[in-house]
Amino acid sequence: MTKATQSFIALATAGTLLLAACGGSDAASDSDGCGEAETMVDAIQAVDAAESEEEALAALDAIADAVNDFAGAAPSDLADDAELFAEGMRALAEATADESSTAALEALDDEALGAASERVEDYVLDTCGLEVR
Repeated sequence: MTKATQSFIALATAGTLLLAACGGSDAASDSDGCGEAETMVDAIQAVDAAESEEEALAALDAIADAVNDFAGAAPSDLADDAELFAEGMRALAEATADESSTAALEALDDEALGAASERVEDYVLDTCGLEVR
C-alpha cells in the first residue's frame, strides 16, 4: 500500500471517527436526511463494537451502504459532498477487505474527500442535532 493510500485511509477513518462521536438526536425530519444520518452514525459506531476482523469488515460495508443512503437523501446543496464521502467510504471498505483493491482509493483526492466529509459532519451536526463530542 502506498504512502498516499495509507494517508487517505487515515484521513477517511478520521472523518468516520468524527461522525462516530455523534450521539443522540432531535432529528428534524426524514426529508433532510436525518433518518439516514442516524443510521450512518449507528453503522460507524458498530465498527468500534466489532470483536473480530470479519465483524469490522462487515461494519465497514454497512457504513459504506449507510453513507450511500445518506447521499441519496441529502439535500441538493450537500449532494456532491455526500456522494464523494460515500465514494470514499466504499473505496475504503473495498481496500480494507482486499489490499490489492486499492485503485479506487488511490484515485480519490484526499483534500477533496476531507473537505466533503467535514461539510457532511457539519450538516449532520447543524441540521440533525447530532452532537460531535
